[in-house]
Amino acid sequence: MRNLIVRSAVLFVALAATACDRHTVGPTSPTTTFSTQAMTGAAATSLSVTPTTLTTQPVANPSCPAVPPFNVPFQLFVQAGDLSTSITNITMQFGDRLGVQMPPVTLPAPALTAQFGSMLVQARSVVTLPLSLSIGCGTGLPGTLVVIVSTRDTHGFVGSSQVSVSVH
Repeated sequence: MRNLIVRSAVLFVALAATACDRHTVGPTSPTTTFSTQAMTGAAATSLSVTPTTLTTQPVANPSCPAVPPFNVPFQLFVQAGDLSTSITNITMQFGDRLGVQMPPVTLPAPALTAQFGSMLVQARSVVTLPLSLSIGCGTGLPGTLVVIVSTRDTHGFVGSSQVSVSVH
């Protein structure tokens, strides 16, 4: 019982500290790997992106806003901690160096499952997801791509992790 009380107190302090954090990852502070969780350490999920600096690819016949002028292809690696984890959605957002943000693009679980199959990441394993984001209508280059992955572990705990990468 005492152990449960101590664990609950530690979780409360961790959640309170996370809620008070005002730091945001934006166009001026790219990282290659950044992971946060609002749950127990056993279920932690980490992310990484390759390549570590993304390069835009021009689109044939762009027509903003329906067809943005650039695509940014990348590989997203999602690694589960000690518990198997399901990816519930992936949100991507690009911001240029002047702070202009494109609207976020969210891929919900049904769309991810249709495209990639199961979104279950087995405990201590990694899945690789080839993704691409269309950018360029109203934003400039270079900038930063932020990817947020929302998850649910086998105990039902919900969390999210994020990674940001420079785009040129």
